[in-house]
This record gives sequence, structure tokens and C-alpha cells, in this order.
Amino acid sequence: MREFGAGLDKERGWGPGGVPERVVRWVLERRGRVGWFRKALEGLDPARDFERIPTMSRADLQQELEDIIPVDEPLDRLIINPTSGTTGHPIAAPNHPRAIGCYDPLIQYCLKRHGVRQSYDHTAIAAVQVCFQRSTIVYNTVHSLLGGAGFAKVNLDPAAWPGDGSAARYISDMAPVFISGDPIALGEMARLGVAHRPRAFLSCALALPPELRSELQGSYGCPVVDLYSLNETGPIAFSRPGDPGIFQILPNDIFVEIVDERGNSLPDGQAGEICVTGGRNPYLPLLRYRTGDRGSMVHDHDKTDDPAPLLKLIDARKPVVFRAPSGGLVNPIDISRIIRQYPVARHQCVQRRDLSLLVRLECADLGTFGEGLARELGGLFGDGARVELERSDFEGGGAPAAFIAEGA
Repeated sequence: MREFGAGLDKERGWGPGGVPERVVRWVLERRGRVGWFRKALEGLDPARDFERIPTMSRADLQQELEDIIPVDEPLDRLIINPTSGTTGHPIAAPNHPRAIGCYDPLIQYCLKRHGVRQSYDHTAIAAVQVCFQRSTIVYNTVHSLLGGAGFAKVNLDPAAWPGDGSAARYISDMAPVFISGDPIALGEMARLGVAHRPRAFLSCALALPPELRSELQGSYGCPVVDLYSLNETGPIAFSRPGDPGIFQILPNDIFVEIVDERGNSLPDGQAGEICVTGGRNPYLPLLRYRTGDRGSMVHDHDKTDDPAPLLKLIDARKPVVFRAPSGGLVNPIDISRIIRQYPVARHQCVQRRDLSLLVRLECADLGTFGEGLARELGGLFGDGARVELERSDFEGGGAPAAFIAEGA
């Protein structure tokens, strides 16, 4: 991981219309080891025919995972890390401790670009990750890469704390260098009035609303870094200092394209789907993987600070919060957590103006589990909740929004 971090400044840029040599080498090294690659590359030369390589999708990760994991990769360190389900299309993504450990140097690179240069040792708390869910794993640990500095993941749900103000006091007493979380959790943290002033905030998983960015910057006087990252890809890009609407490609071991519906690479400035090749997860090599997100890229720009291409996100995953009949907030992640226990390929949850919930599910037969699922979702929303389940094939093309709050 130290070697990975030390090399982040190298080979960061590539020009439009071409595929870096390192990417071609990476693909060829896996051609004989990954069944999906072997089929996709049949009759093609990656250096010459990269655009003709079929794209990989979330459905492939769901349905053909055994063909994507390299046949000779030892499985003794495999971790199953399910995606949060914010797209409505959850994946049981395999991962490796080293790939997860590389988040540390990637985050530190982002912070340095935003002017935060910090020395860490065992006396420091590097970060507190805040969540705001009904149920999630919480823990504390130390990060060896950061000199043994501490880390804690906490849940801001009131039921997780002994009394009012406990969560805010805990975070302030920990005094972390930076605080991370999705916009829903960061918004709740701001509402709680945490007194500690971190050196930075790191927002991830969902699009960061400009008004929340302004609130955090105004209240705490520190940079707010927006990280574009997916469970299956890891970090992809981070918001540029002074220009938060523009992201810059973060790792130098991925290749990012913008493609049209047919998989053709699009020129600079033209909007399409964000497509990723490469990565550091040995169990999940990605080849022209469609993220489901839209954006545009610019390769030629002022490269005095960083030559990596720029990325503008379009229709990014916006935070959606549902309300219980009692008036309390419900995080959609809790809905996904319940649904992914059932044989459902894809879901969409719509909360109507009267607070009733319509849940559309892509599945074989609702009759085998519908009653149990409706009961669990009703329990999540509490007394007075009304839940309606509907089977759907989501026809019509495109990825449906996973969560919709009518009137929000």
C-alpha cells in the first residue's frame, strides 16, 4: 500500500482517443485468466480494437461473477462486500484487503490536493466515518499505514446513543483529522452541532448538495472534498480545489471513458455513460465497466497541478430521504439492506405524498416472500406505515431511479 501511495503521482494523464499502454498490458495479462475477458476479447487486439470490446454491466457482475473472478486467484483473502443498493441493483461484490487498504493513500492524495497535509501517529485520530441509518456495523480500529492513527465508524441514529448530545460529544472528544460520510449523514452531523472543527470533510456515495457544502464550509471553515466512488470500482475521482463541480480522476491504475449506448467512446465534452477499466481488486477485474452514471470528460486542460483527466458528473446519485409516519427520517440504505436479503435482482421504492410506500421488485415470484418483506419494511417505517409491493421487469430501457420521494 505504501508503494501504491508513493506511485500515485506517476502516469496520471492520458490523451483523448487513445488507450494507455499500461491499460493494454493489464488487459492482456488477464486474457487467459478471466473467462469474461477471454470471451469479450475473442478476435480483438485491445491496443487496436479497444472500442470494439463489449462493455461490462452491473447485470454481468450479478449473473456472471464466476466468469469474472480470475480462475487462478487464491480465494483465502476474499471478502464479500455487498453494495449499498443506492442504484436499486445490489451486487455481492468480492473484495481483497489490499484493495480496501488502498483507500488510505487515495484519500490522503485528495486531502493534500485540498491543502491538508497531516502527519499521523498513534496519538492521532485520523478519521471518524459518520452514518445515519437504523442499522449498520460500527467499529473502531487503527490504520498501520497512518502510523497507527485511530479510526471509528459511528451511527448517528438516536437509538444508538445513551442520550441527546452523546454523538456530538463523542465526535468532538475524538477530534479526528477529517470526518467522512454520505451527504445524509453529514447533514445530520451538522444538525447535531458537533463542536470539533476537522481539517476536512470527505463526502461520498451520493451527490453532495451545494447547500450542504456551503453549510459545512461556513460552519467549520475547512475544505469539503466530494469523492466519486463505487463499491465495485473503488474511488474514481475527487472534486477539484476551488471548482467543486468538476472532478479529477484519482487513481492511476484505472482507465475511464465516456461511452454511448453502443459502447463507442465519445469525444471530450460530450455526455454519455462513465465506463471504467482496471483497478486494484484482484477478485473483480473490470473491463469497460458501465457504472450507470453519466458524465463528460476533458483530457486537455491546465496540467500544472495534475495531468489526470477531468470529469463532470451529470445526474449524479442525489440524496433521497424518506419519512416515517411518526415524522422521523428513514435512510434508503436501510431499505436496501432489507431487500437484499430476498431474491430480488433490482428494486425501486417510491414514497407517495401520503407517506405510503410503493416498492417495485424485479423477481421471479413475489408470493414466496412478499409478505415477509412487506412486514420488515413496515417495521422499518414504524406504526401506521403502509407498504405495497409490485412485481416489475422495469421495461423501457435505462436504469430506473432506485428511490423517489414524491413532493420532496
